[in-house]
Amino acid sequence: MKEANIILVGLPGDMPTRIGNIVNETKNVNLAKYDQDDTALTGEEIKGKKIDDKFIADYYNSKGIHLIPPEDHEKTLVELKKGYKDSLLGINFATVEGHGVNSLFVKYEIPFIYGGTGVDPEEESKLEKAVKESNICAVIDKNMSTPLVVFGAMLKYAGETFPGALKGFSGYGVDSHQDTKKDPISGTLVKWGDAIKKLGVNFVPTKGDRTATYGHGDHFIRIASPDGKVKLTFQTEVLERDTYAQGTVEKALPFLVNAMEKGEKGKVYSMANTLRG
Repeated sequence: MKEANIILVGLPGDMPTRIGNIVNETKNVNLAKYDQDDTALTGEEIKGKKIDDKFIADYYNSKGIHLIPPEDHEKTLVELKKGYKDSLLGINFATVEGHGVNSLFVKYEIPFIYGGTGVDPEEESKLEKAVKESNICAVIDKNMSTPLVVFGAMLKYAGETFPGALKGFSGYGVDSHQDTKKDPISGTLVKWGDAIKKLGVNFVPTKGDRTATYGHGDHFIRIASPDGKVKLTFQTEVLERDTYAQGTVEKALPFLVNAMEKGEKGKVYSMANTLRG
């Protein structure tokens, strides 16, 4: 993969931190520099201009990460695009409030990866439409974990290949995440549920558990035959969030770089697309 310079959105949040840690250890991938400092875009609630030294020592081993507040996002992207040209890419795992940065990526033709959740579906559709009408490509998905995406692809394959095969079956799904998660039912569970419904199952995703245990993501799915004599159970457990960061940098990023190198434009890819290569 050729050199990629990343403008990371959402530091010092947990997911951007994990992504930045992997970026720091990945050959030919660097955080973009602005005024000689490694740079990231941050939210209004972050008052300081640099991450504290302990954070830097723990995660980056560098002199400082310059945090750019919302009012300076646009001018910073303009300058970075001038300097890095086609090697600049965005990675956005900010909270819902950081969703608007994606429109700036489109405006200034910066390919990007977006893994945020909790955004209004209408806003998601607008973003995808904007990318498809642009000269860039983007990877947009609610789940960047390679093993979980593979599992979801299995369910999708089953639903599309055997439509109605389990007609009469019924079931439910429930998820468990940290109490800071915005969406009451995880987007992953909803997506998996849609695939199961294509099998003919009367499937109901239910409001998930939200606990103080930070950084976990568990899903439990059970479907049963009408007489209850046949039951199928699926369960996934994820401790912490490294798997999402690994999928982003190790799978989605090189895929996006290669797509742009090939001259692709106006395409929105899912994480499943990146795994197909």
